Amino acid sequence: MLSLSKSRRIDGPLALRLGLLLPLLCGLGRAQTPLWTLSGTTNERLASDADGGFDVDGDGLPDVVAGSSNSSIAGTTFGTVRVLKGSTGALIHIVHGASTGCGFGASVALLGDINGDGRAEFAVGSPTDAVGGVNAGALYVYSGLDASLLYARQGAAGERLGTELSAAGDVDLDGIPDLLLGIPNAGGGAGRVELLSGASWASILPAFVGASGAELGRVIAAGGDIDGDGVPDFIFYRKLTSTTGQMALHSGRSGALIRTHGPAYYALSACILGDLDQDGRDEYAYTRQTLTLGYIEAFDGASGATLFVRSVLPTDPIALIAGLGDVNGDCIPDLGAMILSQPSLSGAVVTATAFSGSDFAQLPAYVLPNSIHPLVAYSRAGDVDGDGYAEFVAASGQGVLSLPSPPGHLRVQDFGFSGTPPRIRNVGAACPGSAGNLALAAALGCPKLGQSLTLLCRNALPGASTVLNLGAPTSVALSPFGLTGCWLSATTDGFNLFLPADGSGTASSGPLTVPVDPSALGATLAVQFVCVDPSANAVGLVTSRGLELVIGS
Repeated sequence: MLSLSKSRRIDGPLALRLGLLLPLLCGLGRAQTPLWTLSGTTNERLASDADGGFDVDGDGLPDVVAGSSNSSIAGTTFGTVRVLKGSTGALIHIVHGASTGCGFGASVALLGDINGDGRAEFAVGSPTDAVGGVNAGALYVYSGLDASLLYARQGAAGERLGTELSAAGDVDLDGIPDLLLGIPNAGGGAGRVELLSGASWASILPAFVGASGAELGRVIAAGGDIDGDGVPDFIFYRKLTSTTGQMALHSGRSGALIRTHGPAYYALSACILGDLDQDGRDEYAYTRQTLTLGYIEAFDGASGATLFVRSVLPTDPIALIAGLGDVNGDCIPDLGAMILSQPSLSGAVVTATAFSGSDFAQLPAYVLPNSIHPLVAYSRAGDVDGDGYAEFVAASGQGVLSLPSPPGHLRVQDFGFSGTPPRIRNVGAACPGSAGNLALAAALGCPKLGQSLTLLCRNALPGASTVLNLGAPTSVALSPFGLTGCWLSATTDGFNLFLPADGSGTASSGPLTVPVDPSALGATLAVQFVCVDPSANAVGLVTSRGLELVIGS
């Protein structure tokens, strides 16, 4: 499952620590021209949070949501959230907080289409809203079509509801995306993590509650399948002691603990990257600090083994990460990072870069506009310009309200790759089999001219018969034909292959060679498996999620 999870942003108290840290000697490259840049107004805190990756205006390209928690556009420090066209930065929607100092826009998330109108909805956190009591906080969800309010919730006094938000994907398999909340101030600093249904806003799983002082949920990430069962999973942080902490990975299906990582002295950011090794389990990463070192670490989804560690002496001041998707056109998702270095009272160097998901080699790096005691945000953007390569959204603003503040800047920028990139992307969803299993279509390799590609079905019933359909993309509901909850994602008039599943429920096409035909560049093919499952429904068949292959060079 490809994940484009967003990064955590840096808040004011954390930004204040920058002046105490030593320069980062990383030798990163200079900036190039961004796709577009937005400048804020004085004292706006434009960089309070940002997110992207879903289409709000219906043009087929992903858009961006940006929070400005100190904006005074509608009223003194009411806060503002803008939804911006991903390709140009043009304004789609603008919404505002309702009271001074409510922190509206301190956190934002693009969720996907919740109400079925073809437009992605967006969530906004307002963690210092006082309607429910001092620092109670609030959560708002808005329509992507017209920015009307779809859902509102007030927190309890002191809990700062809306501190952390993350799009969770469709965890309860009802076809509607869900939302993960991190509420680290709940219970006097014990913290709480909630997984909410996008359909009803009820809890999908029982809330996770921290021990005293754990700040559970201060860092969260969601939207990728770590355990390979076809259901999105999630990650959150808990503080254990004053010098130790723990990242916990949990199953979205059951809430069960998958594994933990620690000690993590001070976690800053986490993300689910996507399936780097094409084994059916998504990899993940987080950043942390000790008193003397900063780390970016990535881990294997199947085993938890460390795949990549970056540490910098004498100190890596601040590093945020995000799962960006494929930025270099090799069919492997990549790890994005924003690094703050050389902090001083006059500012810091803010650099955005990425590491290849195939070998973790560093990709191009870009220096962003400077600001005093920076407040920064860094996230996925998706392929905003339709060229087949994923972009990032980054912002640098002001984190200390008592100091004179520059406007802040937000930009969307790509990594400069060109050509016709091959792509592999998941579409639709599987319908559950009789054992609760979800059949998943997957590909090994990359759909490049002249290269081999193996198509797989995972999670079928062991020993069952399957049919591989390779055709044109489509979307047809099969419930009227007796296949309850199933969808046809690939037409059946193309290439069909009967394949038996082995004892693990895996069926494989074996290597298929992509023809060397330049006229096929950019063509999109859809892959789906139909699996025999006699007890699943009246017809005895279930469908896998779909897979779209774009032929590249």
